[in-house]
Amino acid sequence: MTRKLPKGITQRGSSFRVSVMVDGTRHSTTKATLEAAQEALVEFRNPSFFGSKEATSETVLHMAFTDYENERLIAQDMKQTTITSFLSKANQIMNYFGRDANFNEITYASLTAYQTNAKNERGVSKITVSAEYTALRSAMLHAKVMGRTAVKIPDFPKIILKRGRTRFLSDEEELKILKYLDHIADKETSQIIQILLDAGLRVDVDLLKLPWQDFSLVERKIYVWEGKSVKPRAVPMTKRVVAILEERKRTHGEQKGPFTNRTYMTFRNHWQSMREALGYADDPQFVIHMLKHTFCTRLVAGGIDLKTVQILAGHNDIQTTMKYAQFIPEKMFEALEVLERGK
Repeated sequence: MTRKLPKGITQRGSSFRVSVMVDGTRHSTTKATLEAAQEALVEFRNPSFFGSKEATSETVLHMAFTDYENERLIAQDMKQTTITSFLSKANQIMNYFGRDANFNEITYASLTAYQTNAKNERGVSKITVSAEYTALRSAMLHAKVMGRTAVKIPDFPKIILKRGRTRFLSDEEELKILKYLDHIADKETSQIIQILLDAGLRVDVDLLKLPWQDFSLVERKIYVWEGKSVKPRAVPMTKRVVAILEERKRTHGEQKGPFTNRTYMTFRNHWQSMREALGYADDPQFVIHMLKHTFCTRLVAGGIDLKTVQILAGHNDIQTTMKYAQFIPEKMFEALEVLERGK
């Protein structure tokens, strides 16, 4: 689907052309990315921005993130999961730079240092850092569009992401993980992993936060509410999910939800320890989100159509689900029949 570009920006191949008339004078430039083109468009249309290097006293990180949350995400009725994800990235950035850091403290050099810190101290991937950069750029650009800053948005370090295969767990790997967790008596982590594999939930914004009323043991369904939508996504429970939740109800029924006692950081730490113990430390794709990949892959390989998988997985765009098309068994055999013709 072709994306709609702002007036004054046209795409030419892989680059973006900016051309706009301001006070009878045409300003034009070509940028490599849409974000850079949007920044140029803002500067062309707001001549008062040119030449200023000083940030205003209002241009501080926490206010910029709050403004973006309220004026863009909430105002456009974005899903609560999107807002939660944005705030998580914003908090990581503010933890490093400081809540009251001015925009003029955000430079190419400081962003490079941020990326190094994220890798060495937090142990996160390039994909995570790239997403955090996007959150910061979005907030800074919004502040500039709204006329709250005159600071030039810095160049961000380029992060080259390698396209790898869609990593998922084999049955043998799943058994290996569960045996290890059973051996060290980490029952709760094992239960969480099994539910993530069978229900395709996200651990941070779904499973660890869902209250008991969203788990219907009678209907054998998990209801996942998306933002302000009145229609939830319903995921069927497998037998082992039912067994786990029934046990949690007996032992943790007084809690708000089955796993609301567990924080994401605690689960992540247990995952990292397990990953290292089983020899997966050098596998960059052996991450928690791989459990959702496994859920989708198993459904598609089992013959479930992509539209149904999209609904069950909670994908906004069918294109996200399409990457699992390679596992459709019928198409494999159809392709084989075509290749075998005339042989």
